[in-house]
Amino acid sequence: MREREVVEERLSGLFCEKFGLDIASVETDLIETGVLDSLKLVELLLELEQLFEMKIPLNDLEIDTFRSIAHIADLVMNDNGLSRTAGLYSSGQNAAQPELKPNADRGVMPREIRSL
Repeated sequence: MREREVVEERLSGLFCEKFGLDIASVETDLIETGVLDSLKLVELLLELEQLFEMKIPLNDLEIDTFRSIAHIADLVMNDNGLSRTAGLYSSGQNAAQPELKPNADRGVMPREIRSL
């Protein structure tokens, strides 16, 4: 499975697990369909930062970045020019059957939100 497909699959799983939503396609417009409202967008930002161990600067946010799972995958994959999927695989797994690692910090709130 390609890295991009792993990220898209994990993002689809995130929408299902955290928001109870089954997104039909990675190209589904999450804004036009009403899937993402302002509250869910904030929740999504928190989940992305924790799941993919990344920081998303607020001044870099553009609504089109969150228009679809495919666009969100672009954000994740291009964070700081690095592939963010390196931390998704457990050691010793082959690329054809990756096992996703849970994030050890799931209960920790990002510094930016704690300071609000």
